[in-house]
Amino acid sequence: MENQQLTQLIRQELPGLLRRDRGLREWVLQLTRERYADKGETESRFDRVLDELRRL
Repeated sequence: MENQQLTQLIRQELPGLLRRDRGLREWVLQLTRERYADKGETESRFDRVLDELRRL
């Protein structure tokens, strides 16, 4: 299977796999945590910016 075909298959199947397989979902989240802020961290930053804007 060529890379392009594999990429297309992953794009088709991954959403469903993530919904059904908690272990896979956690594994993908762990991989991406190093690169992206989680929801709580993002909301906290957003709230701090809003608070600062209110003070100004």
